[in-house]
Amino acid sequence: MTISAAKLRNLEATLAAQAAEREAIEHTAAAEAAAAVDAFDSWYQATAVTALATQLAGISSTAQNVIRGAGTEYVRGAAAALGVANPRRLPTTLRIPVRNGADPVIVHSRPAALYRRLRSQGVNELDAAAAAQQRAADAVSTDVMLANRDNVINLFDRAGYKRYRRVIRPELSQTGTCGLCVAAADRTYSTRELLPIHGRCNCEVLPITAKGDAAQVLNEIDLSRAYTDAGSTLRRDLAKVRYQVRTHGEYGPVLTVAGQKFTGPDDIPILPAA
Repeated sequence: MTISAAKLRNLEATLAAQAAEREAIEHTAAAEAAAAVDAFDSWYQATAVTALATQLAGISSTAQNVIRGAGTEYVRGAAAALGVANPRRLPTTLRIPVRNGADPVIVHSRPAALYRRLRSQGVNELDAAAAAQQRAADAVSTDVMLANRDNVINLFDRAGYKRYRRVIRPELSQTGTCGLCVAAADRTYSTRELLPIHGRCNCEVLPITAKGDAAQVLNEIDLSRAYTDAGSTLRRDLAKVRYQVRTHGEYGPVLTVAGQKFTGPDDIPILPAA
């Protein structure tokens, strides 16, 4: 596919705006969740724990609605940047339950359960509370990531696109290109399939249109830059990456290193390179 420099700049700007908005929404919601847990001290009172979980679920729900609205604008902006007919009849939001419909109060009661477990294992109160605080922030961030993924892919389908590809975003990672995402970027997905993700995944997505596969072009440009910066070592390292897609009961399709197993929602790998 031949794509002009001007169109590439427009696509990069659209992707960057979406990534920045998603990051800001995640950061704000995670900070609110952490603050709620920081002010909490009734870890062994069931009614209080339920109230905290309900508060965290509300923070998450609000952030999910915001990211869904942003997703609609992203799909329209991507269409304009790609030079294809702009879908006009997209819903403002698609209220698709995250985590396969798991009860959000149960999901967001896990930080308190973690606190109690750590205390029973002899962890001091401050460290246990800090771990619970981090778990709460991570859970809300994950909800936002899932809501964004589910929403955008469903909007692609409603807009009439048939397939899409992930767009790697190495500039958003503190430690460089994620090997799992690079390996998975070789394939395309039906808009009836959810994108396999992993913890702290920074990938965006672009539809494949009659004009071509712009995501593939952008990925090749980003990888070329990365190879130039890191030399042959990065190319060799990425060539060794083998991934598999496993289905998680809450998260749906998840990218993992080949051979890796998980048994529950706490076992999703948080990869430092993502």
